Amino acid sequence: MVCPDCSRENGEQASYCIGCGRALYLSCQACAAKNALDAKYCSACGTALDGEDAQASRPSARARALCPRCGSLYEAGSQYCADCGLPLDEALANVSTPHASRRSSMPAWELGRPAGFWIRTAARIIDGLTLLAAGAILAALLFQENYFSGFLTGDGSAWRSVDTLAVLLEVAYMTVLVGALAGTVGKLLLGMRVVRTDGSRVSYRLAFARYIAQYLSLLLFGIGYLLIAFRQDKRGLHDLICDTAVVIVKT
Repeated sequence: MVCPDCSRENGEQASYCIGCGRALYLSCQACAAKNALDAKYCSACGTALDGEDAQASRPSARARALCPRCGSLYEAGSQYCADCGLPLDEALANVSTPHASRRSSMPAWELGRPAGFWIRTAARIIDGLTLLAAGAILAALLFQENYFSGFLTGDGSAWRSVDTLAVLLEVAYMTVLVGALAGTVGKLLLGMRVVRTDGSRVSYRLAFARYIAQYLSLLLFGIGYLLIAFRQDKRGLHDLICDTAVVIVKT
């Protein structure tokens, strides 16, 4: 379907032009049914669609906007998103009101769509492999000790120097990278960022608190992580505790 305003090609089932936001249908004033742009009469009730009944004019900026949280189009005058329930007035106010002490004042969902359970699991696997490789190298350089010996032999009777190294390395990895780059190696490679729910950067202190909060999810048999799969905003328990979100950034 070609938009009559900007000539942008759209999918056959598109309701709004991806180039300019123009409605790609005629809305019947009698029954609100959607009709093709060249239709003369409503296919549902037969009402004439010409003259004042034709409603294919460009939607207002508010009507063309996408919900910051779920990406759905919302109608002019809407107070809440019909799909996810986000308060639209509050979200738009956050976008336009700057925070002097923060780099961004946009809701996190303006930066990108929420990252789901499986892509975050894949990032976690990458992080685990990265930590294992880094630990093995550091253990060999600092202690001339096999980092994997305890794992291979199953000997957990004594706390080793490499065990301390493993703990410190993981804490530094999860804290410094999230605080400095807004994501770990796995998240960055897969296009994700860890941010506050208002879109601002996560401080080092909050990144450390978020790392500690993840163990609460483990103590609850992983339920805190499963929340990611079932919540609309894809936030785990540690995200809810620390007011953070993981988003796939827009390109």
